[in-house]
Amino acid sequence: MDAPTPLSSSGEDAARGAERRLMAEAAAGGQAALAQVYDLTSAQVFGLILGVVRDRTAAEEVLQETYLHAWQHAADFDASRDTIAVWLCGIAHRYAVAHLRSVEAEAEAEGGAADEESYADRLSEAMRSLPPEQSQCIALAYYAGLTQFQIAARTAQTLAAVRSHTRAGLSGLHDHSQRARPETAATRTPEPA
Repeated sequence: MDAPTPLSSSGEDAARGAERRLMAEAAAGGQAALAQVYDLTSAQVFGLILGVVRDRTAAEEVLQETYLHAWQHAADFDASRDTIAVWLCGIAHRYAVAHLRSVEAEAEAEGGAADEESYADRLSEAMRSLPPEQSQCIALAYYAGLTQFQIAARTAQTLAAVRSHTRAGLSGLHDHSQRARPETAATRTPEPA
């Protein structure tokens, strides 16, 4: 089966032009444009952040930092390179990783996490444990913010293959995290009496 055909260039050009105009208005301080960017992208951006930091309160703070940065640097947005969502997801990922590093540095300074691997290290190890096609689909979806259709077009795979690789990869990451998690009294299965 052939890979799906990408959007027509005229439709894509129109979408990029609309995003370019929206970000130009945001760069000029347009409140309505800022609100529209937030409404269109915040759910996706928040999902990415929450997946990295794993704490809702921290994710909300990182989301706020992400949009503050984006609004202060709206003029830097280049519609020929990225969509608004991909651009914001890149900013969000950097802030989320910086937050994790800050938390880990504080914990190490307090002596609490000196022996533990960092979350980023564990995630990298888990991603390396996956077959390449699975880790590629997950990376493109969660770090680049691409849809499964966009991943299929970019990697010349069928949409069904992308869905299958993503599902299997997420399952593999879950299994890896379960194997790597130290057993605690709360998670131990009681032995029969």
